[in-house]
Amino acid sequence: MAASPTRPEAVPPTREDVITASNDIPIPFTNLPALYDWPVSDAEGYSINEVPSGTERCIKIVCVGAGASGINLAKFAQDRLKNIELVLYEKNSEVAGTWFESKYP
Repeated sequence: MAASPTRPEAVPPTREDVITASNDIPIPFTNLPALYDWPVSDAEGYSINEVPSGTERCIKIVCVGAGASGINLAKFAQDRLKNIELVLYEKNSEVAGTWFESKYP
């Protein structure tokens, strides 16, 4: 049986991490599985971290090839995206993709 994934440390609920019940009592999202008797993990130990839709999290991006498009993606990600982890893979010793591999007269 595989080891169950570790859960991140509990953080105090923020305004976005709670819902309000009909009696105006705030309920943290982490308490919803117990409230509705939802399963919190499967037979193999996989569990879902209960967070509201749209919660910001780190996004991992993998780009294969450091040609014109790969370099453009890296620049776009640096300038316009936040909370990302970008990894660029290139098989050659230099960047430039087709322009590095093909020598034109």
